[in-house]
Amino acid sequence: MNDPAPPKGRISPRVLAVLVLVAVCAFGVVAGVALDRSCLRRHAAFDGFYRDRPPYSARSEGERREHWNRLAKRLQLTPMQSVAIDSILAQQGRQLRDSRKEFEPRMWSIMKMTRERIDSTLTPDQKALLQKLRQEREMKRDRR
Repeated sequence: MNDPAPPKGRISPRVLAVLVLVAVCAFGVVAGVALDRSCLRRHAAFDGFYRDRPPYSARSEGERREHWNRLAKRLQLTPMQSVAIDSILAQQGRQLRDSRKEFEPRMWSIMKMTRERIDSTLTPDQKALLQKLRQEREMKRDRR
């Protein structure tokens, strides 16, 4: 019932199997960590680029134009393609401005109603604190 002892200088099959499993696991961990780090670093760098910048919609016309000029160079657009894309973007801008004019009053109305409903459920101390927090947020927004 006992396994015969391996000849001198040889490793038993069980020990060899354990060593192979440990080596495979170690390799898997190292490869997984390396792959994860390489992917995460790339995404973290990408996120950092946009984290400190305003969203595209909040950028000035000049910033947007600069963005599209850089993109046109990278895409190697022909002059005709650039003109066509400029026309498309101008049309989109007009459509967005028009829809914003229609939508914003309703949005502000909903936000005001929501704020009033929230305020009506708070105690006077809570209302005062919330008002202070709102003012701080506005001050932060104005500094940007």
